[in-house]
Amino acid sequence: MKLEVPGVPEQRLFWLLHASMFRQYCEAVQRLQSGTCPFCELDGNVNRIVCQNGSWFAWPNPWPQPGQTHHLVIAHRRHIRHVEELDPDTDWRDLGKIVDELTSRCYRIAGGVFAMRFGDPKFSLASEEHLHSNIRVPSGEGHVEVTVAWSRSEAGRKMRIACAFEKMRRGTFSELSSREKKLVENRL
Repeated sequence: MKLEVPGVPEQRLFWLLHASMFRQYCEAVQRLQSGTCPFCELDGNVNRIVCQNGSWFAWPNPWPQPGQTHHLVIAHRRHIRHVEELDPDTDWRDLGKIVDELTSRCYRIAGGVFAMRFGDPKFSLASEEHLHSNIRVPSGEGHVEVTVAWSRSEAGRKMRIACAFEKMRRGTFSELSSREKKLVENRL
């Protein structure tokens, strides 16, 4: 099984494996084909900025995983990839301020997980090359995790989902095999 998407370089196909919903997959394909960064050119119809400062801006993840009360994304205003590119004074101070604002004023979050993905996505499993962080708050109704690596079986499952999504993108749901339909039926 091989994922092939016209206009998307092979080395960028990895990002399509992050799509959990068909619409998310289609938007990711469009972004990869156009070469735009979704954080540099934030779509106001999909992402609603809830707070920002001189270095960072934040919004609720439009594609949250189930079992979370909140899943917030915090991205740097500049297109940078690695923490070594951050100003040791301004950027880190501003990150602390935006996390405080999100957790104490915007959402009053009593606890959760703060995780930053940076550098090579092979090591961070980032869905985008743009340096960003996530705040995740479990609802207590299901499994929630911050994944930094996939097992072979999980990577294979994600590849099968992406291949089914691509088949749908080029055709229709009815053209999928019964196995493919079962794999994506709750992801439409």
